[in-house]
Amino acid sequence: IGVTAGPAHAIPVFDASNFRQNLLTATRTLQQVNNQIHQLQNEAVMLQNQARNLRALDFNALNDLRVALAATDRLIAEARGLVFAVTQVEAQFAALYPDTYDPAVPGAQLQNDAREHWRNSLEALRTAVRVQAQVQENFRSDVSVLGDLVTRSQGAAGALEATQAGNQLL
Repeated sequence: IGVTAGPAHAIPVFDASNFRQNLLTATRTLQQVNNQIHQLQNEAVMLQNQARNLRALDFNALNDLRVALAATDRLIAEARGLVFAVTQVEAQFAALYPDTYDPAVPGAQLQNDAREHWRNSLEALRTAVRVQAQVQENFRSDVSVLGDLVTRSQGAAGALEATQAGNQLL
């Protein structure tokens, strides 16, 4: 008697622990990027204050910094998945990633939710990487802008000599 085996069917497996770790990693990466964005914003404020002190130089580095920050802001605005409004993130996160599922939830729904979670995680990582690349470009641009500020301040005359010395130290 010959026995024939039917086709094997794969059972989709959702590793909640791995998913949670990936999500935490993506979240932490986004936090780092947000911290870097805040650092750039603080740097822009610092450069605005320096520009006020160097008004006589007829050089405005603020526009260059605004362009760099606007590029980063555009990337964040393009982000898909989770919103980036603090007041809405917690509610949206809880809705998208419940701690538990009701046992009556069908497997197809769990599979669809897992697929959506994966897409959101992937998009969060994509956004984090793109913003990180933009931040890196902004830092290069900031170095150039700061170099221009120092060069122009060194060419200033009169009452700006004290500011020139401060720029040399910074």
